[in-house]
Amino acid sequence: LQVNKIHHLEWCLNLDFGAARRLIDSSERAILETSLLENRRPYASLVMVACGQDASQVLLMSDLAERTRNLALDPRASLLFDGTIGLDFPLAGIRAMVLGMVE
Repeated sequence: LQVNKIHHLEWCLNLDFGAARRLIDSSERAILETSLLENRRPYASLVMVACGQDASQVLLMSDLAERTRNLALDPRASLLFDGTIGLDFPLAGIRAMVLGMVE
């Protein structure tokens, strides 16, 4: 297993920065979007995350995972944090996307 960090390049939010930080800090999982190696199509997968003290996201991933191979050739990625679970109207709930480079 390896630990990778994603550093923020851009925030895409439907909420203020403070609410986004609280969502990201409290999240245990996120959707990671990478590009497939063979055809550059989007590839989404569920990942376990933690937030580092420097506000970067730490991902725990297997070296055997498709997403790890994708990131080895193209480190650009996005993480979608979802705070809408259990809401009657999920599209009105909190969510935040972070775009960046995985190292």
